[in-house]
Amino acid sequence: MEPGINTAASDRVLSTAPAFAHRCKRLRHRQNECRICVEVCPEGAIKLDPGPLVSEDCTRCGLCQTACPTEVFQGEVHSDQCLLGRIGPLLAAAWRAAAVQGLFLHCREAEPQHRDSVAVPCLGAITGSFLLGATALGANPLTLVRGDCSSCRLRAGEALYGKASAAHRALASVFGLDGTALRMEQRPRNARGTSARRKFLARVLGQGEHGSPEWPAPGTDATRPCRDATEENGRPTPGRALLLGLLRGARWSSAPSLPYEADLPWGRMRIDQNNCATCGTCVNLCPTGAITRRIDGDRLSHHFSGALCLNCRLCQEACPQQVISFEPHFDARDLLRDEPRPITRIRLHGCEICGETLPEREGRYCITCQRRGRTETHAPGAAAAF
Repeated sequence: MEPGINTAASDRVLSTAPAFAHRCKRLRHRQNECRICVEVCPEGAIKLDPGPLVSEDCTRCGLCQTACPTEVFQGEVHSDQCLLGRIGPLLAAAWRAAAVQGLFLHCREAEPQHRDSVAVPCLGAITGSFLLGATALGANPLTLVRGDCSSCRLRAGEALYGKASAAHRALASVFGLDGTALRMEQRPRNARGTSARRKFLARVLGQGEHGSPEWPAPGTDATRPCRDATEENGRPTPGRALLLGLLRGARWSSAPSLPYEADLPWGRMRIDQNNCATCGTCVNLCPTGAITRRIDGDRLSHHFSGALCLNCRLCQEACPQQVISFEPHFDARDLLRDEPRPITRIRLHGCEICGETLPEREGRYCITCQRRGRTETHAPGAAAAF
């Protein structure tokens, strides 16, 4: 049994796979040891077999959605889009005319600081894209109110929110927004609990006990099978599509360059073409189709799309030659470039024995023919059949 899975969950049917399970790093590369979703789930509702399966113990806290580097748990209704739709009316001109300043969000363990405060299960369930969208809509300041994270069952959300705020600050600096619009307050919920009247009103309004409406499920849909990877490759994931929609209206700064950080969901890939074996591992394993390759005559080129890359680093981890890295700086405008850019140009030729295509620099024979000793009996110019 996977660590973190409780016995109650093991007795239930663990057969519901997220709709985008094909993006899971463990499914795409069996040697990968990613366990982020299991580690952040407070209910032990996720099992890896080898990819993720979600049990009925799921409480829709949303932490797996923000934690997964390849957006496996993003459902048909993206949580950030849902939340931006809820805050839109609150930021309308009529609402602002009432002299209400900014916007308040609170987690379910926090005491709301305003009557129009928006409830979420955990602040760790929101992303940098939502924070960017909220400030772009006019939430200045955007005040997030949290309870006592140290005693909360969703305490893993504290680190996730830290990553989201870092992404917001990075993009706000090149998006022409105030990076200081974000505020954090700690206001634990009253220990006396919620009154019976408040609980009744919450039920009437279709909300949870702490005023939180139904949160979208973490990418699971029992009525449809898991998607085929070919359906989504080359198209932005739900979270990235939302970000691209926000950035298309950006007023870029004069220097839209960002330092690369492993925890942020973007990067500019590079390949050491002098040592690349052209094996295609990176192309085959990329969860989003951000890496492609083309052959034009005797030249092979790898193409990279910054608009699709989520910086999951599976390509880097799985590369057998260890020739993949990321540029120290990333141009934020690459997120909006539709056409992938070439990052290698490698000259090819055929093995003189079997005809397998290989980089010209590797010599006359492929590694397979060398290991099988075929080169010792090969007559130059002769074509051997195998």
